[in-house]
Amino acid sequence: MNLQRFFIVLISLFGFNSCKNDLKVNAPYKEIPSVYAVLNPQEKVQIIRVNKVFLGEGDANKMAQISDSINYPAGEITVTLNRFLNGVQVDANPILKKRTIVFRDSMILASEGAFNRNQRVYVAYDDLHVDTAIINPSTGLNINQKWKVEGDYV
Repeated sequence: MNLQRFFIVLISLFGFNSCKNDLKVNAPYKEIPSVYAVLNPQEKVQIIRVNKVFLGEGDANKMAQISDSINYPAGEITVTLNRFLNGVQVDANPILKKRTIVFRDSMILASEGAFNRNQRVYVAYDDLHVDTAIINPSTGLNINQKWKVEGDYV
């Protein structure tokens, strides 16, 4: 009989002390950038979007609608583009001999959705080509064989 009581008490102790359901979904706030970019040398304008990845107390859907939750303030970050050939930095805009392209920040109005419509983007009007385009007037196409983009962009 004493052995039975001992096992019942032992099982009870393990039952109450072995399982915990303490799951912390929200971590301490940490600001992490998320970069969206498609650089297209055929376009005259290059646009990069940098948003905050956020996690905080409260409803994430409501937080996503607040501009400060997803956008960095104007002037807080600097977005640049550098070009490397064979591991050596060269001019990012070869025509204007600009070593580094610096993007300026701007606000655009995005389509309505899960996030705030005001989106901060970073814009540059620099040509990424090695040579200037020579347009054939009859076809409207570039005929310059040296007009190319080469290297790794960082």
